Amino acid sequence: MAGRIPSKTGSKPSNLRAPRSQTSAKGPPEPAKESKFELPALSIPFKPKTTIELELKKMKQRMMRRHAPPGEDMKGIRTILQTLKKKGVTVQEFIGLVAPYTADAGATLRSVMNDDLNSFRKLARKVYETITQDNSDVLLNQQLQLAEYYREKKALLHDKMMRHIEEIYMMAPNFDFDKYAAEKEKYLKELFPIPDELQVEPEEIEMMKRQAAYHRLQWLRSEGERLNEENNRLKTRLQQLKQMHKEEQRKMMEAELVAEAKKEALEAEQAAKVETLEQLNESLEKSIISKESSMREKTDEAALRAPHTSKLQKKKSKGAVRKKRPAWNEVAAYEMEVEAAEAAQVSEAAAELERERSPFHYSPPRSPRQDMSETRPQEEGQFGRRGAYRPKDMWGGFY
Repeated sequence: MAGRIPSKTGSKPSNLRAPRSQTSAKGPPEPAKESKFELPALSIPFKPKTTIELELKKMKQRMMRRHAPPGEDMKGIRTILQTLKKKGVTVQEFIGLVAPYTADAGATLRSVMNDDLNSFRKLARKVYETITQDNSDVLLNQQLQLAEYYREKKALLHDKMMRHIEEIYMMAPNFDFDKYAAEKEKYLKELFPIPDELQVEPEEIEMMKRQAAYHRLQWLRSEGERLNEENNRLKTRLQQLKQMHKEEQRKMMEAELVAEAKKEALEAEQAAKVETLEQLNESLEKSIISKESSMREKTDEAALRAPHTSKLQKKKSKGAVRKKRPAWNEVAAYEMEVEAAEAAQVSEAAAELERERSPFHYSPPRSPRQDMSETRPQEEGQFGRRGAYRPKDMWGGFY
């Protein structure tokens, strides 16, 4: 260690150390450590994804034996495995065949087999012990119930038998059950003899049988006659129903023919009315066109004969201000429009009346005047079509 260097200003020595020389360092210099990446604080570590194949591969690598233990013949084991391929062999037989070629003569295999058998026995005992206990409990309860049922049944039958024996002894105090069991009919006849008045001869029995058969035959004959009458009545009813059905079919056909004839007549009448209506529309249009042309000529002549607008303005300024009367052509056009609307209303009312009378409805074609009068917008003014500010020599038509 280097000594302390005295300070220049005071008596106290400074704590500075002398620099180390490269020659005084002990041993070679330490190599620089590589910086490793570290996650920051409070960060979630990343776990690599693992698949089933990787897990199986790792397990095989852990369980794989690098070298066969001494005394183990792998070739013999392979030959046994190849010969036993696709053959049904028990575990004990397999261990007995493979044991000579192993290092411990099959001791490990036998211990593993014993462990597997013990675990299987424990599992089977746990699974089936409760099942067998439940089954035994159910069977025991059923047995107890059956025993109780037969005990009650025996008591009931015994009581019933004793009551019947009492009734037998009340009717026959000297009744012998042994003789009854040996000869039943003979003993009953001796014990309860039938009086002569009640005995029936065999001939009478045969006669009674014949009489019963005869009565049955008579009943069967009467029943057969009744069934024949019922069958005949049903047949006549069926014929009546068929005849009624045919009559109904004939009436329906006649009604259909009448309706078809009425339909054809109404269609012909409708076609005739449509034709007459079209002719009326054409004649009305022609008359309107002729009136328009004549009115056009008159308005043009009146416009040519009228004085200049400047003279009219001077005359108006001199006299008093009068309200402007509508032109005669506007009045005439308005009157014609009113007449056409009234004619259209009359024709529409006649068509509506005809439609109500006829089962087949038909709407006649509407005249262009009626359509335009319904769709024409209403303007301000007395006659509604032409404004007062339009010049008289411009013809705008009636619509």
